[in-house]
Amino acid sequence: MVPLIGSLCYGPLGYCQMPRTWWKTLLHAHDLLDPDYPACTDGLDHWWLDGFGIKDEEMLEYVTSEKPNYLTFEKWVSETARRKPNPVGRDSWNTLIETRIHRPSKFYSITKDLGMEPAIDLKSAVVLNHLEDWHYFYERDFPGTQSQTGPVIPLISTMDYGRLGVCQLPRTWLKVLLEAKGKLHPDYPACGDGLDAKVLKLLNLDRDRTVSYLKSELPSYNEFETWILSQPEVSRNRDDIQEWNNYLRNLEHVNKRREFIFQYMGLTDDGTITSAMVLNTIEDCEYAYRALTANR
Repeated sequence: MVPLIGSLCYGPLGYCQMPRTWWKTLLHAHDLLDPDYPACTDGLDHWWLDGFGIKDEEMLEYVTSEKPNYLTFEKWVSETARRKPNPVGRDSWNTLIETRIHRPSKFYSITKDLGMEPAIDLKSAVVLNHLEDWHYFYERDFPGTQSQTGPVIPLISTMDYGRLGVCQLPRTWLKVLLEAKGKLHPDYPACGDGLDAKVLKLLNLDRDRTVSYLKSELPSYNEFETWILSQPEVSRNRDDIQEWNNYLRNLEHVNKRREFIFQYMGLTDDGTITSAMVLNTIEDCEYAYRALTANR
């Protein structure tokens, strides 16, 4: 499986990349990780582990033997860390993740593999890595979705974005495609009245026409963004997009939504976690974890 949890995801500790490392290693432990993806790279995976003073081998051994859910993994990280997390280090690390630029050889390798022309707006490492993941998912995993047992969890997060720089848009794309295949988990609306409808409204796209296009054409993500740009009424105001992305980053869940997530996780809501992005990440991770381990 191609690991769709991206580098921008973070849990209660607030460190980007940690959920992705956990998910890759867990898939590897179950012999399900796509062979082109190392469970623990000597790049981002190693860097955050080293920042905590944890050896790569320790993490790999722990996840392989214990196969923990995500919150248990974070607890282990906190208890094992020889250098404890701190706000300054966390913010510096997250900024590095979001602003990192690939070296030229990596940049040209990815764009070539994706069949894309190199362009100045494609130098962001996080965007290139997203496009790479979504391309390989679409090419390798999505065609076989109908043969998979059980519903599929949409693991592209609200915070992920592609070349247009619009958060939530890739998640909406994935959910609608999964629904078209009859494989979207029933607890996830494909394109409801919440963030999915709002992101389409932001771009001035008609929801019914957009959903119809996605379900009939089943486009790759690059094809979807190309289609968006071909719509005569599309709006790409940079200030509006930035305001939207900031809104999502600061969004907090209301009590009812928090209550549902904490009940599902079997936890008590003590009021310390209200961030919608954190809560959605741990919810997605838990759904994916239970689906992965249900028959193992």
